[in-house]
Amino acid sequence: MIDVTHFKGLLTSRNFYACRYGLLFCFGVVFGSMVMFYSSVDISSVTVRTQYLWSEKERAYVAVRGHNKIESPSIQYVMILTYMRSGSSFTGDVLQRHPDAFYVFEPLISIYHDRYILYLNGTRRNLTMETDLQKEALTQLLAWYTCDLYQIDMKALRYLFLDFGRQTSNYYHCLGRDKSFPKIKKCLPDLIRECKNSNVRIIKTIRMTMNSAKPLLEKYPNFKIIHLIRDPRGIFNSRIATEPKHFPRSRVRAHTTDLCGEMSRDMSVTKAIIKDYPTRLIVLQYENLAEHPYKTTAHLYGFLGTTPSLEIYGYVFCITSMGGVAERNYDIKRSNSTSTANKWKRELRKAEILIIDSVCKTAYKQLGYLPANNISHHTRINTLQ
Repeated sequence: MIDVTHFKGLLTSRNFYACRYGLLFCFGVVFGSMVMFYSSVDISSVTVRTQYLWSEKERAYVAVRGHNKIESPSIQYVMILTYMRSGSSFTGDVLQRHPDAFYVFEPLISIYHDRYILYLNGTRRNLTMETDLQKEALTQLLAWYTCDLYQIDMKALRYLFLDFGRQTSNYYHCLGRDKSFPKIKKCLPDLIRECKNSNVRIIKTIRMTMNSAKPLLEKYPNFKIIHLIRDPRGIFNSRIATEPKHFPRSRVRAHTTDLCGEMSRDMSVTKAIIKDYPTRLIVLQYENLAEHPYKTTAHLYGFLGTTPSLEIYGYVFCITSMGGVAERNYDIKRSNSTSTANKWKRELRKAEILIIDSVCKTAYKQLGYLPANNISHHTRINTLQ
């Protein structure tokens, strides 16, 4: 394990960006020969629906812009399957530091919110049935994974969340304020190229269940899932802090009943299929990443078949140990990751903790968390089994 304590001598500012730039010299010395893509996969059989593709003229336009098809035997499709306020933004940001990563943040939000697809050729299709929505979600995911971005919902191609990915942000800034059809068609070829040039394509989503994602594991041998979980008390505390209108404290029982039911169902599926896919499905507790960031980062990158570079470890040090702003919507600059993960122990009311422990008892057993039996000492207990 790399010793990161020597980074502290290089850091004189509590500002995150000063931390990042202060480490640039150190980043010049990078681990050699660390990419260990260990399996060859054939994705030639990957197919998605084609009736909404661009015209030949539009495809020719893309070709002129320089879209070159790149075939690679080692492409990995990775899904971070998780829940709202689970530490997923932090986790995704650590993983997108992979030098070959193409990271997409919540690409399904538009179809789940609007219940219709708007294609780049002007076609609109309503998603009236839940089965239509689930089927379209898989189609949209495959389009992102295979870089067939002509099929992507146009609303998703101009969404703010594209600014959260290192590669997708270039495309988002290419659009600027003009998010019209012509501007999207102008900027999209560069995004396709970025996608095609990547060997690790990562999607973070809170809008898939393990049961709905299972067919991707079964069909595609290069597909992997990171099932990210967090203590339900931490999730609820983060939700009421960041979105109090949608998650009022008065509805703690209703909200956590739904949350723990969803997490319990997902974990049941995970435990049922992980024996069949031991190298392509892992469960990650957010608390482990927050409290043991370097060890857990190494574990995550090992799951992707590689080793974190010195630059990646330095970045993890910056976002877990240096000063930053408090937890906000989708913020990843933590003042202290361990403190953030355990904020619920200081901020939730005793009555709220008792309610959550009561309704989430079954989920705790499946997820690996413990109830806070001694409430008077709940700020000091270790709730991980």
